[in-house]
Amino acid sequence: MTASSASSDFLALQEQLKVRNEQFKVLQEKFLEQRKELFEAKSGGSNNDFMNSLRDKLENALEKNAQIEKAFAEYQKKKECEVNEISIKLKDSQDEKSQKKEE
Repeated sequence: MTASSASSDFLALQEQLKVRNEQFKVLQEKFLEQRKELFEAKSGGSNNDFMNSLRDKLENALEKNAQIEKAFAEYQKKKECEVNEISIKLKDSQDEKSQKKEE
């Protein structure tokens, strides 16, 4: 190994160390920020606000679901009536056809 090669390797390692230190600082800042937010959420009102928001969203979703179920039941009832009417008309038509054949 030559002196210039060892020197360039050393400089490369120093540069990598600088990059790693910067990455560590950024990660440390993010960690501290998230820890602070979590602590505030646990001790402050933001957790309650979040839970209230979730409860409101759930209530709205349940209301919409009930409306959809009601609308579907009405639609299903309407379609059953239509099917019954069609069945009656079909039976009447078949009866008329069989009477005409008998005549």
